[in-house]
Amino acid sequence: MNETIRYLLMSGCSLACFYAVYWFFMRRDTTFRINRVYLLAATLISFACPFFPVHFQTTSPLAPVAILLDPVIIKPEVIKTSTSNHIQWLEIFAVIYLTGVFIFSVRFLFQLVQLLLLIRKTGITHRHGMRIVLVDRGYSPFSFFHLLFIRSATIDHDLLPAVIEHEKVHMRQWHSVDLILMELTTIIQWFNPFAWMMQRSVKTIHEYLADAGVLQKGIGVSTYRQMIFDQSLGLPLNNLTNHFNVSLIKNRIIMMTKSRSVKMAGLKAMVALPVFFALLFFFSSGVITTLSAQEKTIKRENPDKVEAVQAQEKTAEKEKQAQFEKAQEPKKSSKGHTKDIKKVPDFPPEFPGGFEAMSHFLSQNIKYPKDAMDKKQEGKVFVNFVVEKDGTLSNINIIRGIGGSCDEEALRVAKSMPKWEPARMKNGKKVAVEMNLPINFKLESKKVPPAQPTREEVTPQK
Repeated sequence: MNETIRYLLMSGCSLACFYAVYWFFMRRDTTFRINRVYLLAATLISFACPFFPVHFQTTSPLAPVAILLDPVIIKPEVIKTSTSNHIQWLEIFAVIYLTGVFIFSVRFLFQLVQLLLLIRKTGITHRHGMRIVLVDRGYSPFSFFHLLFIRSATIDHDLLPAVIEHEKVHMRQWHSVDLILMELTTIIQWFNPFAWMMQRSVKTIHEYLADAGVLQKGIGVSTYRQMIFDQSLGLPLNNLTNHFNVSLIKNRIIMMTKSRSVKMAGLKAMVALPVFFALLFFFSSGVITTLSAQEKTIKRENPDKVEAVQAQEKTAEKEKQAQFEKAQEPKKSSKGHTKDIKKVPDFPPEFPGGFEAMSHFLSQNIKYPKDAMDKKQEGKVFVNFVVEKDGTLSNINIIRGIGGSCDEEALRVAKSMPKWEPARMKNGKKVAVEMNLPINFKLESKKVPPAQPTREEVTPQK
């Protein structure tokens, strides 16, 4: 559920960023085809962007020795209350979100059924080379895929050819597919206002495209404008259909008479590229981390690296001291000159507030997985990461774990750690350092009650 929440938030953030580019740079342009492609591509990329397996490798110089931190012990009795509260909030979120998905899914199905019932009730006739459904109620003309829905009273109207040409544009360009895609988007992202704004913008672009198609057929602007006003009194059926009018009469008329803005359209769309790469960088720490992915990462670990970690664990204090002492010894280069080679930084990285603050942060944020407690699973999970020169953490991964949800939980919280104080040399130069952090998941040991004395033991001897 944690990963589902993270995915929904990230895809929603992507949708908002891409729509902001459209709103500020593109919505007033008359390059309707480019705008349509952009909105549809932005929607699809927003849902796929969190899945992109992009990892930005650090280029900072690393100290050649990984520093092993003291282990942090996580016990279930310390975080039992926070874990239950965590689960409770997840359950509340799941109920609210799934309720919204259910409501809007039912709404979507109802709209489809409404169209099917209307077709079944009135039937399909073939006129003017089109498949037409004649309706009795006061709906404005609309189309759904290759069906034209129009009132019986207007079938012989003088302006009918313009209406038909308008709807033909919707049909030829498959606008109904766009509307279904946007309807599915609002079902998944029903809580996101940008999803609804995206849907409305797509419908608006459809009308601009249809208007441009009619005018290209030689119909005068004044005649077509009058037809729009005549048809504006009709009611829309539902969101799955391309209506002849979507209450945007003023904007449509402005776009009809506006000069074409082709030259700058492509450049404006290019603004989305830095937004896209910024999102990739934001998501590069790993968004959807599943249990199988965790296990594969552990299986691909370097055996030599694991053995080194095990050796460090056994002789941690001695090794640290030896490393620092050896770092101070001068070493001769191949030319006979003495060269000071540092094995480790003079001042290692530090969590803000020190080890105690880090231990408190981890114990407050790590939730001992319930399935691990049920299975009596415990042990040390080694998290490996690099503290960069600016204090940010990169290349966070598990190099040795105990399997199951404990590895996933340790990795999740490690990725949420704030910036560290970077490692420094004596001359003040900051360097990137690789760190190994042991997180010890330890269950509460059961205390064996003292043996009760027997009656013979407490009876005084005669």
